[in-house]
Amino acid sequence: MHIPPCLHWVELFGGSAPLSRFLGPSIPGAMFELDPTAFSDFTPALHSNVSCFNLDFLNAQSYLALLDTAAKDIFIYADPPYLHSSRKSSRNIYNFESSDQLHESLLSMAAASSSNFAISHYQCDLYDEILHSWNRYDFQTYDRYGARIESLYFNYEVPHELACYDLLGSNYTTRQGFGRKKARWLANMKRMPVVERNALIHAFAQEIGFSSFQIETSLKNGSQPARSEASH
Repeated sequence: MHIPPCLHWVELFGGSAPLSRFLGPSIPGAMFELDPTAFSDFTPALHSNVSCFNLDFLNAQSYLALLDTAAKDIFIYADPPYLHSSRKSSRNIYNFESSDQLHESLLSMAAASSSNFAISHYQCDLYDEILHSWNRYDFQTYDRYGARIESLYFNYEVPHELACYDLLGSNYTTRQGFGRKKARWLANMKRMPVVERNALIHAFAQEIGFSSFQIETSLKNGSQPARSEASH
Protein backbone atom coordinates (compact mmCIF):
# COMPACT_ATOMS: atom_id res chain seq x y z
CA MET A 1 0.00 0.00 0.00
CA HIS A 2 1.34 3.44 -0.94
CA ILE A 3 0.59 5.55 2.14
CA PRO A 4 1.49 9.22 1.61
CA PRO A 5 3.30 11.14 4.37
CA CYS A 6 0.85 12.19 7.10
CA LEU A 7 0.71 13.65 10.59
CA HIS A 8 -2.33 11.61 11.61
CA TRP A 9 -4.22 8.61 10.24
CA VAL A 10 -7.59 6.95 10.71
CA GLU A 11 -8.30 3.28 10.00
CA LEU A 12 -11.94 2.42 9.34
CA PHE A 13 -13.10 -1.23 9.55
CA GLY A 14 -9.95 -2.05 11.52
CA GLY A 15 -10.09 -5.83 11.03
CA SER A 16 -6.49 -7.07 11.20
CA ALA A 17 -5.40 -3.46 11.87
CA PRO A 18 -2.54 -3.06 9.33
CA LEU A 19 -2.27 0.72 9.76
CA SER A 20 -2.56 0.52 13.52
CA ARG A 21 0.22 -2.07 13.70
CA PHE A 22 2.64 -0.49 11.22
CA LEU A 23 2.01 3.26 11.57
CA GLY A 24 1.05 3.28 15.25
CA PRO A 25 4.59 3.25 16.69
CA SER A 26 5.65 6.36 14.75
CA ILE A 27 2.51 8.36 13.83
CA PRO A 28 -0.56 8.94 16.04
CA GLY A 29 -3.89 7.70 14.72
CA ALA A 30 -7.17 5.98 15.42
CA MET A 31 -8.83 2.67 14.57
CA PHE A 32 -12.59 2.12 14.29
CA GLU A 33 -13.85 -1.48 14.41
CA LEU A 34 -17.41 -2.53 15.13
CA ASP A 35 -16.72 -6.25 15.66
CA PRO A 36 -15.88 -6.66 19.38
CA THR A 37 -14.01 -9.92 18.70
CA ALA A 38 -11.62 -8.36 16.20
CA PHE A 39 -11.38 -5.27 18.39
CA SER A 40 -10.32 -7.23 21.47
CA ASP A 41 -7.86 -9.38 19.50
CA PHE A 42 -5.64 -6.48 18.43
CA THR A 43 -6.10 -3.49 20.72
CA PRO A 44 -4.07 -4.84 23.69
CA ALA A 45 -0.98 -5.18 21.48
CA LEU A 46 -1.21 -1.79 19.78
CA HIS A 47 1.05 1.17 20.51
CA SER A 48 -0.14 3.89 22.88
CA ASN A 49 -0.22 6.28 19.88
CA VAL A 50 -3.32 4.42 18.64
CA SER A 51 -6.77 5.43 19.87
CA CYS A 52 -9.16 2.48 19.51
CA PHE A 53 -12.91 2.79 19.17
CA ASN A 54 -15.33 -0.15 19.18
CA LEU A 55 -17.66 1.87 16.91
CA ASP A 56 -18.67 1.90 13.26
CA PHE A 57 -16.98 4.12 10.69
CA LEU A 58 -19.72 6.79 10.76
CA ASN A 59 -18.43 7.87 14.18
CA ALA A 60 -15.07 8.71 12.61
CA GLN A 61 -16.52 11.90 11.16
CA SER A 62 -17.03 13.32 14.66
CA TYR A 63 -13.52 12.23 15.61
CA LEU A 64 -11.99 13.92 12.54
CA ALA A 65 -13.80 17.16 13.33
CA LEU A 66 -12.00 17.30 16.69
CA LEU A 67 -8.49 16.94 15.26
CA ASP A 68 -6.27 20.01 15.20
CA THR A 69 -4.67 18.79 11.98
CA ALA A 70 -5.07 20.05 8.41
CA ALA A 71 -7.18 17.70 6.30
CA LYS A 72 -4.37 17.05 3.80
CA ASP A 73 -2.10 15.92 6.63
CA ILE A 74 -4.56 13.13 7.55
CA PHE A 75 -4.61 9.74 5.84
CA ILE A 76 -7.81 7.68 5.99
CA TYR A 77 -7.97 4.02 5.03
CA ALA A 78 -11.05 1.80 4.79
CA ASP A 79 -11.20 -1.94 4.17
CA PRO A 80 -14.93 -2.68 4.45
CA PRO A 81 -16.63 -6.08 4.10
CA TYR A 82 -17.10 -6.71 0.38
CA LEU A 83 -20.40 -5.94 -1.27
CA HIS A 84 -22.37 -9.18 -1.57
CA SER A 85 -22.82 -8.55 -5.29
CA SER A 86 -19.04 -8.51 -5.79
CA ARG A 87 -18.42 -11.90 -4.12
CA LYS A 88 -18.37 -15.33 -5.70
CA SER A 89 -20.61 -16.53 -2.88
CA SER A 90 -23.54 -14.59 -1.43
CA ARG A 91 -23.33 -16.11 2.04
CA ASN A 92 -22.24 -14.03 5.01
CA ILE A 93 -18.60 -14.40 6.04
CA TYR A 94 -18.15 -11.53 8.52
CA ASN A 95 -19.61 -11.14 11.99
CA PHE A 96 -20.71 -7.65 10.97
CA GLU A 97 -21.64 -7.40 7.30
CA SER A 98 -22.13 -4.11 5.42
CA SER A 99 -25.28 -3.37 3.47
CA ASP A 100 -25.29 -1.63 0.10
CA GLN A 101 -26.56 1.47 1.88
CA LEU A 102 -23.62 1.40 4.28
CA HIS A 103 -21.21 1.17 1.34
CA GLU A 104 -22.94 4.14 -0.27
CA SER A 105 -22.54 6.13 2.96
CA LEU A 106 -18.83 5.26 3.09
CA LEU A 107 -18.32 6.24 -0.54
CA SER A 108 -20.19 9.52 -0.08
CA MET A 109 -18.02 10.30 2.95
CA ALA A 110 -14.88 9.43 1.00
CA ALA A 111 -15.84 11.41 -2.12
CA ALA A 112 -16.46 14.53 -0.02
CA SER A 113 -13.27 14.21 2.03
CA SER A 114 -10.39 16.66 1.66
CA SER A 115 -7.99 14.19 3.30
CA ASN A 116 -5.90 11.60 1.49
CA PHE A 117 -8.28 8.65 1.38
CA ALA A 118 -7.84 5.03 0.22
CA ILE A 119 -10.33 2.16 0.10
CA SER A 120 -9.68 -1.53 -0.58
CA HIS A 121 -12.44 -3.48 -2.35
CA TYR A 122 -13.09 -5.74 -5.30
CA GLN A 123 -13.48 -3.66 -8.45
CA CYS A 124 -17.22 -3.11 -8.96
CA ASP A 125 -19.64 -0.74 -10.69
CA LEU A 126 -20.76 1.06 -7.51
CA TYR A 127 -17.21 2.00 -6.52
CA ASP A 128 -16.23 2.86 -10.10
CA GLU A 129 -19.26 5.13 -10.46
CA ILE A 130 -18.97 7.11 -7.22
CA LEU A 131 -15.16 7.23 -7.18
CA HIS A 132 -14.83 7.81 -10.92
CA SER A 133 -12.36 10.68 -10.44
CA TRP A 134 -10.09 8.64 -8.13
CA ASN A 135 -7.10 6.52 -9.08
CA ARG A 136 -7.44 2.73 -8.98
CA TYR A 137 -4.66 0.19 -8.55
CA ASP A 138 -5.57 -3.44 -9.29
CA PHE A 139 -3.68 -6.43 -7.89
CA GLN A 140 -4.23 -10.15 -7.56
CA THR A 141 -5.26 -11.72 -4.26
CA TYR A 142 -6.60 -15.13 -3.25
CA ASP A 143 -9.63 -16.16 -1.27
CA ARG A 144 -11.26 -19.52 -0.52
CA TYR A 145 -12.61 -19.61 -4.10
CA GLY A 146 -9.31 -18.91 -5.86
CA ALA A 147 -7.65 -15.89 -7.46
CA ARG A 148 -9.40 -12.52 -7.37
CA ILE A 149 -8.54 -9.04 -8.57
CA GLU A 150 -8.71 -6.56 -5.73
CA SER A 151 -8.55 -2.80 -6.16
CA LEU A 152 -7.17 0.04 -4.11
CA TYR A 153 -9.13 3.23 -4.83
CA PHE A 154 -7.33 6.41 -3.75
CA ASN A 155 -7.81 10.15 -4.26
CA TYR A 156 -4.17 11.26 -4.40
CA GLU A 157 -1.26 10.91 -6.78
CA VAL A 158 1.06 7.94 -6.27
CA PRO A 159 3.56 9.31 -3.72
CA HIS A 160 7.33 9.10 -4.17
CA GLU A 161 7.83 9.20 -0.41
CA LEU A 162 5.78 7.05 1.95
CA ALA A 163 4.65 7.33 5.54
CA CYS A 164 5.54 3.66 6.07
CA TYR A 165 7.70 1.40 3.93
CA ASP A 166 6.77 -1.79 5.81
CA LEU A 167 3.57 -1.97 3.72
CA LEU A 168 5.31 -1.47 0.36
CA GLY A 169 4.04 -4.18 -2.01
CA SER A 170 0.66 -5.57 -3.01
CA ASN A 171 0.84 -8.69 -0.81
CA TYR A 172 2.82 -10.46 1.89
CA THR A 173 5.20 -12.15 -0.59
CA THR A 174 6.24 -8.92 -2.33
CA ARG A 175 6.59 -7.11 1.00
CA GLN A 176 8.75 -9.93 2.33
CA GLY A 177 10.90 -9.87 -0.82
CA PHE A 178 11.47 -6.13 -0.59
CA GLY A 179 12.28 -6.40 3.11
CA ARG A 180 14.96 -9.00 2.38
CA LYS A 181 16.37 -6.88 -0.44
CA LYS A 182 16.58 -3.85 1.85
CA ALA A 183 18.30 -5.91 4.54
CA ARG A 184 20.88 -7.23 2.03
CA TRP A 185 21.69 -3.75 0.74
CA LEU A 186 22.06 -2.34 4.23
CA ALA A 187 24.24 -5.25 5.34
CA ASN A 188 26.48 -4.89 2.26
CA MET A 189 26.92 -1.15 2.82
CA LYS A 190 27.67 -1.61 6.52
CA ARG A 191 30.40 -4.14 5.65
CA MET A 192 32.15 -1.71 3.29
CA PRO A 193 35.21 0.26 4.36
CA VAL A 194 34.00 3.57 5.79
CA VAL A 195 35.50 5.68 2.98
CA GLU A 196 33.87 3.57 0.25
CA ARG A 197 30.52 3.65 2.02
CA ASN A 198 30.76 7.42 2.44
CA ALA A 199 31.57 7.78 -1.27
CA LEU A 200 28.37 5.90 -2.15
CA ILE A 201 26.38 7.94 0.37
CA HIS A 202 27.71 11.15 -1.16
CA ALA A 203 26.76 9.90 -4.66
CA PHE A 204 23.23 9.06 -3.46
CA ALA A 205 22.94 12.47 -1.82
CA GLN A 206 23.92 14.25 -5.04
CA GLU A 207 21.63 12.15 -7.23
CA ILE A 208 18.56 11.98 -5.02
CA GLY A 209 18.72 15.18 -3.01
CA PHE A 210 19.26 13.86 0.51
CA SER A 211 22.08 15.16 2.65
CA SER A 212 24.93 12.77 3.39
CA PHE A 213 24.15 13.10 7.10
CA GLN A 214 20.52 12.07 6.55
CA ILE A 215 21.48 8.94 4.61
CA GLU A 216 24.21 7.98 7.07
CA THR A 217 21.73 8.35 9.93
CA SER A 218 19.16 6.20 8.12
CA LEU A 219 21.76 3.47 7.57
CA LYS A 220 22.41 3.34 11.30
CA ASN A 221 18.79 3.00 12.35
CA GLY A 222 17.17 1.51 9.23
CA SER A 223 14.76 4.43 8.81
CA GLN A 224 13.79 6.47 5.73
CA PRO A 225 15.74 9.75 5.45
CA ALA A 226 13.67 12.94 5.32
CA ARG A 227 14.13 14.80 2.04
CA SER A 228 15.96 18.10 2.40
CA GLU A 229 14.11 21.35 1.65
CA ALA A 230 16.46 22.11 -1.24
CA SER A 231 15.25 19.00 -3.10
CA HIS A 232 11.58 20.08 -3.24
